[in-house]
Amino acid sequence: MILALLALPALVVAADYDPSRFSFFCSAYEKNGHRYMTEYDTVNGRGEFIEIAAIIKDKKTIFGSVQQGTANFYFKGDTETRSGNAYFLLHGDHYNIVRKIANAKSQMCATVLKYGDNIIGLIKRGAKKQKFVGTLDSSTDTFYYLDHVEQKKEDLKVFDDIAAGKLHEDSFEVLCYEEHNYA
Repeated sequence: MILALLALPALVVAADYDPSRFSFFCSAYEKNGHRYMTEYDTVNGRGEFIEIAAIIKDKKTIFGSVQQGTANFYFKGDTETRSGNAYFLLHGDHYNIVRKIANAKSQMCATVLKYGDNIIGLIKRGAKKQKFVGTLDSSTDTFYYLDHVEQKKEDLKVFDDIAAGKLHEDSFEVLCYEEHNYA
């Protein structure tokens, strides 16, 4: 029986792997089995990870973060809280998700994670401060985020604030995607 199996010709099926066919988001209900923890900060030389969430509201994709099972979002004066997995999670199953500094001197990467005019943004207002996830409306360069520590909502003209020196030039980042390098 074993000799008969060894004598069979090997069948090789060539399949084109096109990661662009896959979504960057999965339902929070289906997060098991996905690479849904995204590196969003470095503290004392170690990567810090967070769940980055998205909802669709009024035909806009809005980004936020998950804190203790609850996703929090803020966009254009409206605060939204979702629990019970009623949101989507960013995952890196088919791409590497990387942080890139975004300011007037740096060019945003060509592969920025963007839905319509909205981009996932990360802001840190000082070296010892917590980093927050929010939504950059690229049509107005306004960044909306919820500060979980001080419980306040922020609307920043982020690039103007960096140019004016109100924010350090490396305090704002966007998320970009790169193909996995398996070499």
